[in-house]
Amino acid sequence: MRLPTYVLEGGRSGRERLRLLAGTMRPLTLTFLDSLHIRPGVHCLDVGCGGGDVSRLLAERVGMEGSVTAVDAHAHILAIAESETTGEAASIVRFVHDDATRFVTERRFDVIYARFFLSHVPDPAATLRHLYGLLQPDGILAVEDVWFPGHFCWPPSAAFETYVDWYRHAARARGADADIGIKLPALFSGTELTDIRHQMLIPSFRTGEEKFVTLLTLDRIRQSVLVTDIADDRSYARLYDELEALTQSPDSTVSMAPVMQIHGRRPTTTGNSHVSL
Repeated sequence: MRLPTYVLEGGRSGRERLRLLAGTMRPLTLTFLDSLHIRPGVHCLDVGCGGGDVSRLLAERVGMEGSVTAVDAHAHILAIAESETTGEAASIVRFVHDDATRFVTERRFDVIYARFFLSHVPDPAATLRHLYGLLQPDGILAVEDVWFPGHFCWPPSAAFETYVDWYRHAARARGADADIGIKLPALFSGTELTDIRHQMLIPSFRTGEEKFVTLLTLDRIRQSVLVTDIADDRSYARLYDELEALTQSPDSTVSMAPVMQIHGRRPTTTGNSHVSL
């Protein structure tokens, strides 16, 4: 039986990890969205929206004149996202339970955004081509995703390196690619997108709850690690304890996976755009 490509456990505990991750990513994503100059009236698609954290950020930009369609294949996390979307955003964001790699709609979007989504799909190149087809002429495709091998910590830690290896192996066993961040410029260049721009960012922490993203991620991949025989219960527990000690040390610095931010535009020869790069 083929394993689902999503390597992390979901549900309410999964949402708590996404909430911490969203808070950690918020300043980086806000700057990224600012660079897209999204104006009121724009129609956005949030692909693999998870808890809807970025869906709500997009809603703040497009206002009541625009719309945000937020798609995710996991019904439980989508229900949580919808319950957490209140006020004006509830009228702007429409949550859709669907496989975003095959999502079909008559609407064409001014902005399509995906964060930590392509690293979980079996064929990211085909998914990019599909998303390209959902763009309006002059529309923007914007992606944030991880390059998992680029993690670092100080002081050096064998446990930390093992965690990175386990995650990458568990993802590969499910047909996903935790290394995709570094590949995104080439994948974007393989489409008809133009004006492609990108940068790699590495969030790292010495204090604060953000420092625990790594430990919480290890907790959420436990079943994936065990079911793919990467480790047994005893070795998992030992690694968790070692990584916890590293994370809790006031003298350590721990990074998240480097994040590639990349965007490009679908060419057009006519009309005006609500967005500009």
